Amino acid sequence: MSLLTQLRAATRDTHDRLELDLDVFERCRSAASYGTLLAGFRSVYRPLEQALSDCPATAQVVPDWSSRHKSGWLDEDLAALGRGPEPAASVPVPATAEDVVGTLYVMEGATLGGALIVRELEHAPSPLPHRFFASYGSARGAMWRTFRGHVDALERRGADPAAVVAAATATFAALERECMQLSR
Repeated sequence: MSLLTQLRAATRDTHDRLELDLDVFERCRSAASYGTLLAGFRSVYRPLEQALSDCPATAQVVPDWSSRHKSGWLDEDLAALGRGPEPAASVPVPATAEDVVGTLYVMEGATLGGALIVRELEHAPSPLPHRFFASYGSARGAMWRTFRGHVDALERRGADPAAVVAAATATFAALERECMQLSR
């Protein structure tokens, strides 16, 4: 079983719970709840991106890391809603190649689900800004395939699947904690 398949299987319950808890489609029904959702994502993405940029393993494992930053898109959407960012959340700090891949699995995987959210937002009675969910636009598939190639390369170098899963699980937990906390 490939590392990506192991990662997907091991985090399926965590991913499904986060999706259910966040109820993104319901939050897209009002600008206020949508803004809160985006603020939650931004409070996690910005410090994760900084931590990934600071981690020496990131450039080795994901050489195209600089083209994968998304917090600026969140800033654009929040500004369009007249809302500023929330303070940075406490996030897991990647230290190893496994940490990098596990963290980015969550962040890059969110871009795939973003395609469904964009369709919902484009057909909403009151359009909402969605640069973050549109992410890479027509390059979304290519960016995911490239990321999968990075995961495969790490696997060939003998990655520890349990460490990758642990990093992904910690990233999912940070997103859930922050997004749900802001919604209360």
